[in-house]
Amino acid sequence: MLKVHVSHSLLPEAEAAAGELIEQCRAQLGDASMHAALLFLSSDIEGETILRAVRTAFPDVALVGCTTSGELSSAKGFCEGSAVLTAFSGDGIEVRAGIGRGAGADSYSAGAEAARTALTNTELRPCFCLAFPDGLTSNCTAVVEGVKSVLGESFPIFGGAAADDWKFEKTRQFYGDEALSDSAPLLLFSGDIAFSFGCSHGWTPFTKQAQVTKSDGNVVYDFDGRPALEMYRHYVGTDASPSAEYPLAVFTDRESKEFYLRAGMAFDAEVGSISFAGDVPQSSWVQISKTDRDSIIQACERSLDTATEDFRAPKLEAALIFSCAARKEQLGTRTALEAKALDERLNGSVPVAGFYCYAEITPLVRNEPTFVHNETFVTLLIGGKT
Repeated sequence: MLKVHVSHSLLPEAEAAAGELIEQCRAQLGDASMHAALLFLSSDIEGETILRAVRTAFPDVALVGCTTSGELSSAKGFCEGSAVLTAFSGDGIEVRAGIGRGAGADSYSAGAEAARTALTNTELRPCFCLAFPDGLTSNCTAVVEGVKSVLGESFPIFGGAAADDWKFEKTRQFYGDEALSDSAPLLLFSGDIAFSFGCSHGWTPFTKQAQVTKSDGNVVYDFDGRPALEMYRHYVGTDASPSAEYPLAVFTDRESKEFYLRAGMAFDAEVGSISFAGDVPQSSWVQISKTDRDSIIQACERSLDTATEDFRAPKLEAALIFSCAARKEQLGTRTALEAKALDERLNGSVPVAGFYCYAEITPLVRNEPTFVHNETFVTLLIGGKT
């Protein structure tokens, strides 16, 4: 049966932080053997030192992770400048690591290679995977599509894009004892594992629905045949710059109520185009959306409630959380309320681990394809089936 163990260190010096993480982890593991581990840590901490120490303490363990823009756990709540190590043990499960390199040059191939690598030597039936592509160099949507090409169009993929504490300079991804950039590591979970999930953001569409009539990847040129910037400013303000405050709601189809968000990043006033933090498919239907801080916090609670209502296993073992760094920027000093809401709803009864990322990865609903999201709070609940 799956068991999850979460260690969290606030020590700023890497060697001391590694020692504390390992000590906490060993105390929780007892006589159990670790199958795999996740490492989330601030970009201000030397990742190589922690990786070497963890791999020395737990040789040959499948380990992946990344740098963050904030960390959270059931042990310490919301933190910045810290390190979180999550270990997985138990009978009847397999956890395999995979890596795709050169994600900036060919994100699709990097995702496919990571999935193929993880699938090698997997004997049990895969359940879901966790992916952590570079949040600055890769096209996260293409990485996810590459993973799907190997594991299946509707195979559940969760995770988040590696971050660097809102510096936008360089992120790191972890694979075994390697600290990499421009890569896409993942963990593939198989066997006797139950899971459920929820995703919510708190933004509400408030404009007339429009169709994307011209786009190229993350750059949108026209809505309904008119310059994208013209429509955006018609609703938000004549001098408004596209931003995370008023993201685009992208619907899975015109009649659907399900949508994911795309935050505005830049614009070309001469052309009238807008660049978003993720691909916006041509011919998709969109609306501009808005929110307030209370709605952002309530979305965190809805995400957990949705996952809890759908969880069918006898025992919940852990909650993994992937929240957007832009949510943290919007919430400011209220960011800790996300972790507090989790603790209150879970009654401190299960381990929680997660991080603030540059994009979030999750399906919108069970048994449907995975999307890359912006400004969204993702809750993944896991446990054993027996």
